[in-house]
Amino acid sequence: MDYLAPGNFFDEKCLLGPRYQNQAATSRSPVVVYAFRKSELLDLMQRDRRFAECLLKNLALRLDRYEQALTDFVAERTESRLARLLSRLAPVRPGFGWVRLQFSPSNSELARTIGTTRWQISHYMGRFQRLGWLQRRPDLWVHREGLKEFVESSGRRP
Repeated sequence: MDYLAPGNFFDEKCLLGPRYQNQAATSRSPVVVYAFRKSELLDLMQRDRRFAECLLKNLALRLDRYEQALTDFVAERTESRLARLLSRLAPVRPGFGWVRLQFSPSNSELARTIGTTRWQISHYMGRFQRLGWLQRRPDLWVHREGLKEFVESSGRRP
């Protein structure tokens, strides 16, 4: 499971052939989607260097996120994976203090994303609230510095 932001690409695996053409996405907010046939996408990449560069950058960033997720599954505690995910879901605009997440994933969605149970998510979300890093009003709000400090101080397990 991945959370995409405006300007992201989806289902690039269709370029690999028919076996990979059964991807699905769920939108949590209104979106504008551009659909391309494989031939159209390849033609556009050849004609428009900026588009091709944007697509390749998007693929590289997603690959980096997946590599980080694999490393996290092996080396990070569940609590640290949750804090890192909540930090990643916060808007990237500059600023300090409290920020509202772009959307409020359910505990089940968070559990699937970081590979744990809904119960553990509930437990850690409650802990983050008691520590003053998370608020529900009714959307999820996070305190950037608190989560960042926690992630940095928790370090990786050997």
